Amino acid sequence: MQVIVGYIGDADLPDESSEYREDAIMSEIGAIFKPGDTVPVSGIYRVTHDPKHTQEHEVTCVKGKRFPPCRDCAHPRFVLQRKAHHIETHEFFSHFY
Repeated sequence: MQVIVGYIGDADLPDESSEYREDAIMSEIGAIFKPGDTVPVSGIYRVTHDPKHTQEHEVTCVKGKRFPPCRDCAHPRFVLQRKAHHIETHEFFSHFY
């Protein structure tokens, strides 16, 4: 029996546009960022805090914005888990609403 896991088409994958090639250089999966850094690529990031404050969790961050500080601890770190196109910058969608 052959099993195909998780493939739903090429639209799921970053294309080879210059934007994504630059992002690949700037931020590999697992790259670590701190508050105030500019988000280099839109995607899902794992956030770690001071363990006395809270557990790890995931957030969506948008390219070009800044990683925010935590309201309750001074130690958040953001680790890129998965790159994703933000819909407002995706070539297949209108950019006016």
